[in-house]
Amino acid sequence: MNFEEGQRYRMPVFFGPAPGPRQMPPGRADSKNSPRRTLVSLVCRSDASRLRPLLPFGFSLWGEPRVVLEAQRLADVDWLAGRGYDTFGVKIPVRYEADAGPMHGHLLIVLFENLADPIITGREELGFSKLYCEIAFPRLADESLEVSCGWLGFDFFHLLAECLEPSPEPETGGAQAPEGVFHFRYFPRVGEPGKSDVARVTFTPAANPEARIVRRRVGRGQARFRPGRWEDLPTLHHIVERLAGLPLDDFSRLTVVESLGGKDLSDTRCLTR
Repeated sequence: MNFEEGQRYRMPVFFGPAPGPRQMPPGRADSKNSPRRTLVSLVCRSDASRLRPLLPFGFSLWGEPRVVLEAQRLADVDWLAGRGYDTFGVKIPVRYEADAGPMHGHLLIVLFENLADPIITGREELGFSKLYCEIAFPRLADESLEVSCGWLGFDFFHLLAECLEPSPEPETGGAQAPEGVFHFRYFPRVGEPGKSDVARVTFTPAANPEARIVRRRVGRGQARFRPGRWEDLPTLHHIVERLAGLPLDDFSRLTVVESLGGKDLSDTRCLTR
């Protein structure tokens, strides 16, 4: 079995290079029109003493202790031949002490998705902390929308956005813009619990020149996590319990952004070796 340089492989490798978002048949990629995205973002105030234990070595909180909750619906995805899927992610604003100097952005501590294919490619190729769950947008309208997440019938997250109205420009308030999103890529060593084959920080730059905004709205939002027992969430209860233990208040900034086009995230790179 030979591995060609420049080709992307994932398990099972016996069948050759693996198709995916960064390895498509010629002429199929369409970064100007794919994906069609609806992104719901809610920024909440939290407690620094609860957030710090979640940060890997080299990271510290950036600014006020905040949690960013993001849900998105992706449609017309080129690498899925026009199909789509949904995601829900939790981010923390952080400072990272890189070799070249400090960097500022968001640490993605978990990203739930409701399709296995993007979970596998994103975990293995990029280092995104991805897991599976069921995601629903039961009410999607001009003035309001809802998002819920669950696992085999047990709902553990709910977000409600109301009083949505058009907003032509993002509200930055003069704050420093995040440089991108940090990830912690971890793969355990087989047969040696507690040891890793890979434990590295990766980084996705914020720049996304192919994406264009179709519509932007702002409104009021509220969200809550619902902890579950081991019997309810046998593989996720430890994560949901920690998220449910984070104080969330001051739901000050909720935005809903619809966009078209985007990058394939192949600009993600390792910051540690």
